[in-house]
Amino acid sequence: MKSVSTIFKSFVVTIAASTLLTGCIKDKFDSPAEVIDQDPNLEVNLTIEQLKNLYKTEPVEITEDYIITGTVISDDQQGNVYQTLIIQDETGGVGFRIQRPDLFTDYPFGRKVYVKLKGLWVGAYNNLIQVGAGSDGSGGVTIIPAALAADYVVKGPRNQTVTPLEITIDELSSKYQNMLIKLKDVQFVAAEAGKATYADAVGKQSASTKLEDCTGKTIELRTSGYSKFAGTVVPEGRGDVVVIYQIFRTTNQLLLNKVEDVQLTNPERCGGGPIEPVDTTAPAAPATDAKLLSVGTDFEDFDAFVNNLRFPIRSYATKAEGQGFGGTTGMVIKAPTGIGTQNQAVITPKANAGFILAEDANRISFYVKGTAGKSLVFLLFKSDGTTSHTFNVGDLTTHKLIKPTSGTASYTGNINTNGEWALVTLDLTGLTDINRTTEGDMFALRVGHTEPYDLVIDNIVAWKK
Repeated sequence: MKSVSTIFKSFVVTIAASTLLTGCIKDKFDSPAEVIDQDPNLEVNLTIEQLKNLYKTEPVEITEDYIITGTVISDDQQGNVYQTLIIQDETGGVGFRIQRPDLFTDYPFGRKVYVKLKGLWVGAYNNLIQVGAGSDGSGGVTIIPAALAADYVVKGPRNQTVTPLEITIDELSSKYQNMLIKLKDVQFVAAEAGKATYADAVGKQSASTKLEDCTGKTIELRTSGYSKFAGTVVPEGRGDVVVIYQIFRTTNQLLLNKVEDVQLTNPERCGGGPIEPVDTTAPAAPATDAKLLSVGTDFEDFDAFVNNLRFPIRSYATKAEGQGFGGTTGMVIKAPTGIGTQNQAVITPKANAGFILAEDANRISFYVKGTAGKSLVFLLFKSDGTTSHTFNVGDLTTHKLIKPTSGTASYTGNINTNGEWALVTLDLTGLTDINRTTEGDMFALRVGHTEPYDLVIDNIVAWKK
């Protein structure tokens, strides 16, 4: 018969063993095995090029059990890419509209993904092919709800090698849209380098800055006003950029994932030497040989001026006889309570055979007198009718020289010239895509809404400094 002492010792050993076993099990739960990305190896039966070719002229629903694969080349961490997942394979690239602002958490740059296409639609937004949940009724596609994203986009392994396609601006064509590319030996145009910001961070307005190569070919870099680098000044130097190539209507555009992909580290610009110093001199008068920018822009023949406008003149803009510069005729903009619910173009003169903007003209000037609760915006156009450059007047009290502001129209600022004439002069230096032909529109003068305007405008002329 066992003694009590022996039985007690056996009990202690049993308890100790149980404790050790329990401790081992607890440790196992506290340190789960690392989850490694698995490749689901779905059967792929379509390329991205073939997917894009499904679109002809109208959005089309995908009714077959098609599956594509590709590598994620978009990155929305810095906010410039928004609710869009862009992938590419060896045949091309395509974007998927997905209602999530944080796609990088599940679909980071360099991750392989598979997309089950059945039930989705392929369409085009201003010639950029996209895939979404349905047709939006105007040629594009609707956005895929966030809750359904994983039903279509299947995650594969991360950290796949992505090598951007090295290409020149001149070689770009629609077949490369939504592909990651590298432009080598480029720079921002002189009018923007070291001066313009990527976008309007204050007004949260998107903008286009312009890159050029050493042959003079240019392309627009489009940036969201909500991106983390919107307020960053573009660099002055020359070098390489890695971007996603896109298209808007007929305009080539570039989309930047992150500002670190702009590597313009060579201080020597095309042609040698650093960028020329900025001209900050505000002239008191245009050159004596200045010419009217368009028909009747001295407002002396107001009927001829009005008849040359693309659209009817606004009701609050009228002839100001005897109130113009030097007692001549001007144009008054008078809206005591503002102009309504949206910003408007007051005048949009057409180009005219007798008023071609000379190739060497590098200044446009006009006189302003009066007060306004918001400011003025002066737009120049390209020959195809799209906006070339935007000049925001901002606060105005006296003569002012203005540089272009990369396509962003901002009506912020107040005008009060204290009863005197202020000369507003636009610096066209380095701007190569302004309409200097006899076709299309020449310019537009725009005003902001809601705030009162009481201004006289006169003598809109072009000249060479």
